[in-house]
Amino acid sequence: MKNHLEEFKDHWQLIKSKILSSSLERISKERISILQKMNTRGMLNSGMAISEVIENFFKNLRERKSDLIQAFKNLIIQKNFFPSDDIKKILQIDLETIFDPEIALRSLYNVHILKESLDTQSQQLKNQLILEHNPLNSDLELLWLELKDHFSNRLNSKANLKAFLSYSTKNKLEGRKVKAKLKELGIDCFLAHEDLIVSEEWKKRIIQELQICDFFIPILSAEFKSSDWCSQEIGLVSQRSDVIFIPLSLDGTVSFGFISHIQSQKIQPSSLSEEFFKPLIDKHPIPIIPHLIKRLEKAGTFAYSESLLKLLEPHFCEIARQGPSDPQG
Repeated sequence: MKNHLEEFKDHWQLIKSKILSSSLERISKERISILQKMNTRGMLNSGMAISEVIENFFKNLRERKSDLIQAFKNLIIQKNFFPSDDIKKILQIDLETIFDPEIALRSLYNVHILKESLDTQSQQLKNQLILEHNPLNSDLELLWLELKDHFSNRLNSKANLKAFLSYSTKNKLEGRKVKAKLKELGIDCFLAHEDLIVSEEWKKRIIQELQICDFFIPILSAEFKSSDWCSQEIGLVSQRSDVIFIPLSLDGTVSFGFISHIQSQKIQPSSLSEEFFKPLIDKHPIPIIPHLIKRLEKAGTFAYSESLLKLLEPHFCEIARQGPSDPQG
């Protein structure tokens, strides 16, 4: 099993390669366009041609830096990689490489037709690269402040988490098993056929639960898809931007309608793993982590222990800082 840092490096390498490849392609096209324009005007060796090539070169360096920083931030947040010093160092090295005078000028000198003219400005270009490099540390610090704010908000997440289970009444036995697994994680779960009081205005109660839930978990099946009520529950809750959707499929039925963009996970309710609820754990780790640790203490097999550790590992730094207390009950 790869550790947290190795997994991050794998993801980042793929993303970085795409960004750099796209950037180089863009630079090449723009450079050709500039030279063709200057050649048409008979100004290929003029100072204006040199200036425009250099200006375009630095513009693309800045864009590449901006693209890398944004992609790095998105990866950390979306994949829930805790922003450790080791991870910060990866971006720092990549950014410094962009503005390294030797590497950068070698790229610029690939315009062989202008090499002679560029040679006369090599020191000026190096000075400009140094000026562009200077703000990198402050750029990194700003990014890290944003990331720390993001993870700080997670640490202060609410203690009492609520999930809404949307299901067909024909699948209520499976719904009960999902509810039991969520309870093991310390999550309060609304299951209509069990949690509605007799004579209660059930429509009103369902709408209330949809308005306050943190997670919406549709248990997809052929029966679910043919149910008018299930589709309406999806429609109502999809208007909220703060809800996490975790579609679980009993028979291969895929997400549809307002949640068609969210991939469903096929499950066997009799052997439901905590891994299916990773988005819940990543969003609100502190209330859930103590329950995972309790499960780990009672794990009967190495494979099960390993699966729980995989869920816990991204949050080790948070566990150390927060020191979560034992779950009650």
